[in-house]
Amino acid sequence: MKSYIKIIFFFVGLSTITSCGNNSISESLESRMGAGGINYGGVFHLNEVENFRSLAPHNIGDITSNNIASQIYEGLVKLDPLTLEVVPGLAESWEISPDGYIYTFHLREGVFFHDNECFPGGNGREVKADDVIFSFTQLFTPSAENTLYSTMGERVLGANEYFKSRFLNKTDPKVVSGLRKIDDYTVNIVLNEPFTGFINMVATPGGWIFPKEAFELYGIEMRSNCVGTGPFILKKLIENEIIILARNNNYWKKDSFGNTLPYLDALKFTFIKEKKSEMLEFIKGNLDMVFEVTREDVYDYSLNIDLDKGEYATDQFLVQITPSLSIQYYSFKQMSDVFQDINVRKAFNYAIDRKTIVDFALSGLGVPADHGIVPPSFEGYPIEDVKGYEFSVPKAQDYLAKAGYPGGEGFPRLTLSLNSGGGTANLLVAEAVQKMLSENLGINLDLSITGRAQHFKRVESGNVEFWKDAWLADYYDPENFLCLFYGKLVPDDTTESSYYNSTRYKNDDFDRLYTNAIKEEDVDKRMDLYCKADQKILDDAVIIPLYYDKTVRLLQLYVKNFPVNSMEIRDLGSVYFEFEEYKKLALGK
Repeated sequence: MKSYIKIIFFFVGLSTITSCGNNSISESLESRMGAGGINYGGVFHLNEVENFRSLAPHNIGDITSNNIASQIYEGLVKLDPLTLEVVPGLAESWEISPDGYIYTFHLREGVFFHDNECFPGGNGREVKADDVIFSFTQLFTPSAENTLYSTMGERVLGANEYFKSRFLNKTDPKVVSGLRKIDDYTVNIVLNEPFTGFINMVATPGGWIFPKEAFELYGIEMRSNCVGTGPFILKKLIENEIIILARNNNYWKKDSFGNTLPYLDALKFTFIKEKKSEMLEFIKGNLDMVFEVTREDVYDYSLNIDLDKGEYATDQFLVQITPSLSIQYYSFKQMSDVFQDINVRKAFNYAIDRKTIVDFALSGLGVPADHGIVPPSFEGYPIEDVKGYEFSVPKAQDYLAKAGYPGGEGFPRLTLSLNSGGGTANLLVAEAVQKMLSENLGINLDLSITGRAQHFKRVESGNVEFWKDAWLADYYDPENFLCLFYGKLVPDDTTESSYYNSTRYKNDDFDRLYTNAIKEEDVDKRMDLYCKADQKILDDAVIIPLYYDKTVRLLQLYVKNFPVNSMEIRDLGSVYFEFEEYKKLALGK
């Protein structure tokens, strides 16, 4: 018989969340009704187990920062959280020229930036074409706070020239030639060459729009001083403790009933570091959502989750399960003394039993990465044609012997660098790999765990040679995974950080396949080229693909209109509470 844990929700009176200044956000059990029977009101409580890296649009490189900042900022277009299709954002429409070079965006009129002291009188002003030109120009300007240049820098006409001139402290060219204001509400973006995935790129943080006034006032402090156009406004931020985003009462968007969004009064982010403590807060009713349920949660709280179901409700909570457009993998520093030998990299790949890792270390919360870097959730991508590494101890030992280390003799002791967070999954997987390398190859491996921000700073700086890595799609295109190995994204100066291509892999054949793919307009031919590029990464054993994520999200039963998707795109501006259910649970009835 299946056992269930009885979950008791409780609500501790009525509380008030104090925000900056004299503003306050009241958490009450009362709401007002909008058209279509939709409730307004309520504070949505959610938790992040890691601190954010930066909330500045051009320095967002982690999921925590994106989860927060995506509720504050918007771009010309966005991804629909239900379909993952590109839909209008600050631009109400757009056209692409027949030759694929020119994108014309038509801005909405009457959209305003959040009220902020960067504006005269503190009142937000209307968004105009100049703001689009300014934001994209900053994306193409070198800065320690700009890690996203490469997302579109290779695509937009004149962006590379502008970036290089500013890097050398030159003033010419004075503008990015591919950014063109037509009038106050119309902008052209001109590409170097056609790329069908460009419109998806515009939906990423690199395409978010912010005002010049905020940039001039806050500078690098835009990391924690945000001025956007989104459904929520930053009201309170205490590092590593709490972030409160309040309802933007001047938000431009309405639902199909004509209700002005957002429905919620506020979002409250906390930063509980331990997944077990986070889960306990959810069970108590102090959190409205928990994301990335861990194997410990499944056992410790007898959750009895059916991983074969997509979305279903129990009498306790709503369960949402989806294959994620993400991959967990280990990376090699290509030019390190030990890993510059492809035989060593292949030996490691063959020595690891991915199915055992998923079944036992992850309790089934994943899919073995038997293919390449591109996850299996892309429609039309021929993933079965990408042949990964099967588990084979004899092959692993043969390749290690070819490298000059028969039975692991003489092989140096290595350190695997990991980031903290995500419960114990990272450590359990690492310990499984550690054991497999020891038993199958005679290699001794030490483990080093640091915070996520410090971990990836060391990775990007080239200061580690074997590390845990992961990637969640920024946009719905296999190119977003393959670009991580594009040689042009590796700095010529080895002392510079390499954000995207952190393995510093350079291969002319891969680059040729990659560049031909992004130019190809025929979908089937483009997917075939992507597939061949993916296979090249495997043939060169650039990484060790471990597993493709399967994410589990739990919501309280009163949370409505929060669809799950494989990219964890969150539109909290459309979420609302069913207040009768909310009051029933809150009052313990």
